[in-house]
Amino acid sequence: MSRALGSISLTVVLFTVALAGLVGMACNAQLDETLQVGLETELVVRNFNGRVRLTAGEPGQVRVQADVRGTRRVAYSITQHEDVVTVEAKPQSSILHIGPDVGVHLTITAPASVRMNVQTTNGLIVVRGFQRGATLVTSNGRVTVANTTGDVAVETANGPITLDDFVGTAHLKASFGSVVLKAVKGAFQVEAEDAIVVFDGELTAGGQSRLSTTNGRVSVTLQGTPSLQLDALVHNGSVTNEVPIEATIVEEGRLVGMIGAGEAELEIRVENGLVTIQPGLALDP
Repeated sequence: MSRALGSISLTVVLFTVALAGLVGMACNAQLDETLQVGLETELVVRNFNGRVRLTAGEPGQVRVQADVRGTRRVAYSITQHEDVVTVEAKPQSSILHIGPDVGVHLTITAPASVRMNVQTTNGLIVVRGFQRGATLVTSNGRVTVANTTGDVAVETANGPITLDDFVGTAHLKASFGSVVLKAVKGAFQVEAEDAIVVFDGELTAGGQSRLSTTNGRVSVTLQGTPSLQLDALVHNGSVTNEVPIEATIVEEGRLVGMIGAGEAELEIRVENGLVTIQPGLALDP
């Protein structure tokens, strides 16, 4: 099914009624909808008890494929209002307990230029190939962002965060799951709880970055030609550095100084654990 925006400012596609009609036939349903969109589209996803996978595709259209489990207990809809496409799945209000047999898995293909705001519970989020960043929130699931640029904000509980092949700014918050940044370039704010933080990339001039965790280690590999002001502090643990630095403070669990020309800022904070800083393979020994 396809919906074209055209000259109409409001297009609404509701699957709630369709799902009610499927009650007598099956407990599950596979739905597929394509909408025509413009260049400045915002994609809003609100899901429950299921994963969300988003991949950049051809310009001009958003395709939403939904695997709905427990159709009689799910309210599912897609709405399109001007430049905003909203995909929403939620339990029927009468449900007191939601088991694994109730929920929605979403696979969405959209133009690389869309701006995304995605929330789900008990499910992973995977985003690949977009250009304008995203806001991603889940509980009990991992979040992966790859081959993406822009401003990204990610929050998850009970799951890891992976940022791979990324350029831009990122705000990442994870509880009880690792945070891994690889092949990245930009400025990064990372807040982890009871987790390791791994950074492998470049910090851009003028950017302010902070990597922190409560109980765990922070491992930093600086690619390119590092140029930053470093302030690393471990309350209970140690700091190990293998990158040339003009140090102003060298203490047990503390290292402050300038690497290169000091054009970026990097603050590292660990309550209980270790900090290691090393050069990337591209650096001369």
